[in-house]
Order: sequence, then C-alpha cells, then structure tokens
Amino acid sequence: PSHYSNLEINKQVSAAGEIYFIAVNEQYRRLGVGLQLINFAKKLLLDWNKSIIVVKTSNDGARNFYLKHGFKNIGKEFRGAR
Repeated sequence: PSHYSNLEINKQVSAAGEIYFIAVNEQYRRLGVGLQLINFAKKLLLDWNKSIIVVKTSNDGARNFYLKHGFKNIGKEFRGAR
C-alpha cells in the first residue's frame, strides 16, 4: 500500500531512466520493501528500453542502500546497469 512506500520514475531521459524518489515508512524498513521497489523500477525501465538507471541523492543512508544493491557512484549520481 502507498502509505508504506512510494516510488517515482522518470522514463523521459533519453537512454537513461531516472528513479526520482523511493521512500519506505520507517517501521517497514529492513524488510525487503526497498529492494522490491528497486527491482520493480529496474523491470519497468528495462521494459521501456532504458539501459541506464540514474539516481540522485544526498542522503547517506540512501547512497549506501543503492551501493549495496549494485549501483555505482559516479559523482553526484548513482547508476545501475540493467
């Protein structure tokens, strides 16, 4: 349900798709919800023929989450390969 998590995706960025926002209610963190959202976003973006996934965040916890799940830090953006 949306009151537990949120996902916003932009597919209009050329060959890349951008994950704008992922949020999981604090009481539901560390239960795999964030990973499910990332995997869902990856699947959608691949279905839309996006070969690069871009995430921009200044949040250290979010940065660590993306790194843990295969994204690479390329400066101020994180990119995940399909």
